[in-house]
This record gives sequence, C-alpha cells and structure tokens, in this order.
Amino acid sequence: MSTATVSGPADSRRLASGRYEPVGQRAKITLRPFPFAPLILFILGFLLATEIQFVGLVFAGEIALIPAALMSFAYSVRERDGELWKFVGFYSFTLFVYIAADTINGTVITDALRGWARLCFVLVILLGMRPILSQSRFNLFPICAGMLAGYLALKHDLKSAELWKFYAAPVAIASGLYLIAWMSKRFVFLLSCVFLLIAAISFMLIDARAGAAFCLMIAGITAARVAAVRRVRRLLPVLLATGVVLAGLLTFFILNQTNDAYGQRRSGSNVARIAAMITAAETIAQHPLLGVGSWSSSAEAADRHRQITEELGQAYDAEAANQTGHSQILQAFTEAGILAGLAFIYYLWRLLRALRWMLRKPMDRLYAVEFYFLINGLWACLFSGLNGPQRIYVAITICLCILLTEEEKVYNRELARRRNAYREMLIAGIRQGRRLAEAGPA
Repeated sequence: MSTATVSGPADSRRLASGRYEPVGQRAKITLRPFPFAPLILFILGFLLATEIQFVGLVFAGEIALIPAALMSFAYSVRERDGELWKFVGFYSFTLFVYIAADTINGTVITDALRGWARLCFVLVILLGMRPILSQSRFNLFPICAGMLAGYLALKHDLKSAELWKFYAAPVAIASGLYLIAWMSKRFVFLLSCVFLLIAAISFMLIDARAGAAFCLMIAGITAARVAAVRRVRRLLPVLLATGVVLAGLLTFFILNQTNDAYGQRRSGSNVARIAAMITAAETIAQHPLLGVGSWSSSAEAADRHRQITEELGQAYDAEAANQTGHSQILQAFTEAGILAGLAFIYYLWRLLRALRWMLRKPMDRLYAVEFYFLINGLWACLFSGLNGPQRIYVAITICLCILLTEEEKVYNRELARRRNAYREMLIAGIRQGRRLAEAGPA
C-alpha cells in the first residue's frame, strides 16, 4: 500500500478515496482562514515559552489560546469530535476530583488554584491545538521553533547545560526533525537518523541520559523500519545487533568520559527518583481516596523521603519535600486520590496504542518527529511530574494521539475496502472461469 500522511478530516477523505499523498509531498503550513500562518504560529510558540507569574506559573501562550479553545469547543460539540471528547471528558473529570479533594482537604487556596489551573490549561491547549494540527501536522514546526527561540531568548541567565536539558532540548529535537522533513524528500529517514545520533551524543555530554536514550531508540527503530521496507530483511537482525552494540559502546565511552563531571549528580538523580516514587506510593496507600491536596508539602512525607534516600545510600536529597513522585500518574494519585489519576492512565493507554500503530503504519516523512513526541510523552507520564511546560507537551502529544488514531482508522477502512475489492474480483474471475468451462469449446 502507498504511504500517506493524514492530517485531518480532509486528508482522511482523500486517503479513503484512494488519492494518496506520497512520502515526498510538499510540506505545508496553513491556518485557514488567517494569512501569514508560519509567523502567527511562531509567535504562538514564543508565547508558550514566555512565563508570567500570577498566583502560579502561567505561560502567555496559554492565555492567547483561550479564544481558540472556546471556538474549538463549540465546533467540536457541533461536529461531534468523539476522539477529542474522550480526552476532554477524562481531564474534566480529573479537574472535578481535584476541586472536591482540595475542598475536603482544606488545601491552601493558592496551592489549590495552581493545581486546578494546571489541568485547566491542559484542556485549553488541547482544545486550542486540535484545529491547528488538524489543518496540518507541519503546523507544529513553527510552534516548536518559536518555543526554542523563546527559551534561548528568555532563559539566557541559566547555565547552558541546564537550559538545554530542562527547557530547550525537546523543542530543539522536534524543530530539527521537522526541518529535515520539510527540506528533504529522498533522504528524510537517513538524515533523521544522523541528526538523532548527533543529538544523542550531545545529550550525553550534558548528562541528559533520558533524551539520549530517546534519540538512540527512535533512530534504531526508524532505521529498522526503513531496512524492512527496502527488502533487506535478512540483514535486519545483523543491522539491529550491530547498532545496539555500537550504541552501547558509544554510551559507555561517553558516560565514562564524563563521569568526573556528572558521576555524583547521576547517582543522586537515580536515588532521588526512586525515593520520590516510593514516598509517593506510601502516601497513596495512606490517603487513597482524597490524596493530600494540590502542591502539598508534608513534613512527615519529607522525613520518609529522607529516610528512604539514606537507605538507598544517598546522604542528601534536595527533593525531600517533593510530593510529585516523579510521575504524572503518581502525582495525581498523591494529590487528589486514585480517581484523579484516571485521565493519566487513559493517556498512558492511548500513548501505548499510538506507539503500536507507529510500529506498523506506512512510514511518512513525519515518522521520526512524531515518534519522538510519543516516547517523550510516555517517559513524562511515568517518570516526570506535571510541572512547568510539561502540560504543554501533554496537550500536544494528546493531539498527536488523536490524529494517529484517525489515521489508523482510515488506513484500516481502506485496507478492508481493498481486500473486499480483491475478493470480489477473485470471485468474479472464478465464476467467469466456471461459465466458460460449462460452455465448453466453441
């Protein structure tokens, strides 16, 4: 079957009708009915990196997306956008549970408002991004480029390693992969793999181990899929084994070379993450229904955290009062009880479903960058709290999950249609042969 990129309802209809958009399609950035779409989306991305302190941390882009979210809400009600409403329903329910839990727990109003706003802005960005990405998945390119420019311009006071590791890296990787997809036709997969390998080495040099692992994984899977498509499947096990060995040796070499600079921090980071998750699990067991409230800091939990840290061999942990559990799921369970985590469990399931589709879908030029968003979202859901810009990435990744689900449905319908057409043609041929046989020689 020909490869195709499905960006929304219009593209879905083209695919279903058999008018495919090939891998080498002309990249488009469109924001109908507004002109200057790339500039508008770049400014939106810059605003999404612009922080405003109002009770808690707010991004200017979230405020700018509120009108778009309201219009998207009205449109989705009229058009019955079922995939969108599944996520809106789950996160609205989680917001309701948070409000009830904070009210019953007597959470400090400023902490409660920060916790509720966090979920409200996930919904705002989700609703605002849905029509933007439905028009073209390339619309994320100027948004990511704008966020990257915003971080570089507004976070210049941070150390270079901290700037790239905690802020700029995800949008830099996405921008680079989008640029390759935009500029290249024949060599998009090769250039994407080379870019990801360079990014992985750069990440390891600043001790961003998770980011390096993501890049190596996506480069390996992309190369394996291309090898399978190019009919060299017999060499695929050898290529994968060679790639794994080389990646392992390279990782070991770089980690060994940077051990003097980052060895202590790595050990502390590993212990802090484990201790935070154990502490959160204990807190959930103590308060399973209502949690401990949004942004709660408990002296008792901090003592348990420190004790676990010491038992794991770390003398000091700056995250002793942390209640996020280094996980979006554990954070929701801890702050508002197990019912509050249903939205994140559903999100996790949809991520896994989207990743399964990525492993079998026809490859298109956005394959690597969308795989990167999904892997990054999976890691954050399991091992990172819903703090700072994470809510932006969650909403964007949800939109991609929705688009990939629509693409999978259209692909399956088209595949079923072609199978039925082939079956009918085969049956017609058999019947025609029987008639000719019955008629005998002329």
